[in-house]
Amino acid sequence: GAVDDVISNSKSALDAVVKLLKPLWNINLATYGDAGLQVSKSLKRNVPRGFQSSVEKLIKLIEASEPWFRKLRDIRTKTEHMGATIITPLGVTTVNGKLHKQYPKVENQILASEFVDIVYNNVFCFLQDFIVLSLSSRFFGGLVPVVTNAEKGTKRKFGVAIAKVE
Repeated sequence: GAVDDVISNSKSALDAVVKLLKPLWNINLATYGDAGLQVSKSLKRNVPRGFQSSVEKLIKLIEASEPWFRKLRDIRTKTEHMGATIITPLGVTTVNGKLHKQYPKVENQILASEFVDIVYNNVFCFLQDFIVLSLSSRFFGGLVPVVTNAEKGTKRKFGVAIAKVE
């Protein structure tokens, strides 16, 4: 279904975006492996010492994404091996005269609202930030692409900044 497609395509997009590191840093990765830790380790190992500061923000972005990426990967793995993703319905029950709400969950693991947050807020914004930080890591001093509103939710605004050559 649609949820399965979103899960699969999110992982595929992450696998594709790491290909950007080949022309920039000569880092050839097949996938966004080990919840991104493979990518951050490759950057730490393969980017020359004199340029490590230029990939520092990218490495932090990747490492900060690990917890939500692991959740997405676990759901994707289960979906691929067990079939369609199960989403529980919203439910309301009465226990001792009190109403108890049961919110929809994806694979009985995470709330559907958290899943949507992972996909839309994390994956899509992460991809935008990854591209901008990757490109700016290879620019020399002068104008470099930046995310101008990184702290303000899902609608990204991009601009340029003047960066000092280090």
